[in-house]
Amino acid sequence: MIVIKLIYEGKDITNDVSIRLAKIIDRAGEKLDSIELEVNNPENEWSTWRPEKNHQVIIEEGGFSSGVMYIHSIKQLKDTMKMICLPIKEESKEKYTKSWEDVTLLELLHEIANKHKLKLKTYSLTNYRYRFVSQVEQSDFLFLHHRCLLEGYVMKITDNALVVYDEHWMEEQNPTVIQRQEVIGDFDYRMYARQVYGSAKLGEYIFYSPDHKGPTLLVDAMASSIGEAERFSKNSLRASNKYENKMQFSIKFNPGIAAGCMVETQGFGLADNLYYVYIVEQNLTKDQTILVLRTVPRW
Repeated sequence: MIVIKLIYEGKDITNDVSIRLAKIIDRAGEKLDSIELEVNNPENEWSTWRPEKNHQVIIEEGGFSSGVMYIHSIKQLKDTMKMICLPIKEESKEKYTKSWEDVTLLELLHEIANKHKLKLKTYSLTNYRYRFVSQVEQSDFLFLHHRCLLEGYVMKITDNALVVYDEHWMEEQNPTVIQRQEVIGDFDYRMYARQVYGSAKLGEYIFYSPDHKGPTLLVDAMASSIGEAERFSKNSLRASNKYENKMQFSIKFNPGIAAGCMVETQGFGLADNLYYVYIVEQNLTKDQTILVLRTVPRW
């Protein structure tokens, strides 16, 4: 029997609520993780908890935990209460303008992590030094996301921690093997006829894709050296083209697979491949895990 544990503002209220939906969406950067929570509320039970934005929510099941999340939206219907929770507080979306000279990547990460009272966890990073970096009317985390993308790194926030890792390093980790018979229902594999770029241009520097022909991607960044221009354009081009081949399916709830992990599929025919997991949807009320995957570029 599935027992979904709900901790609200530090208090275990599992026995006081009836959960209709508990869905945790784990993403490998780009967008924030989230919780979709829906509880029965026929007698206005949730008025007792007086839910507000920025209240803490944690959902657990067995050894799995969503980590600390914060309420960002509340919707009350006739008999239910619906909430969307994110791993940052509302004020973290505020926009700032600031510039740095002679600063390293780790100095930027530490400064913003400390500003938002987050622990910093990094994996396989090179601590690049920049002559000049500017943040113009951006939230801190959108600014950092773009800086990390330029370096081929993934930035995400989870359980009051700012996590940054080298995407190439994660793609080299040992995969979890999933057989066709483990899939619940159908699967969806697509080789997208989507827009891909043949090159990326930053200033006068152009990086050409070894795999694709197409238009030129204009990179929104400043580079102070040829080395930076090459890194930024190459990583930006890879980030734009990497979703060309995608795979999606459901399996029985598996807390061991997280966004950023590697998966190898077997028994799927044309779709047999090595994949990077970029979205994991843990639907605890259905006892299912939905995996959204992409193939790994050759460069």
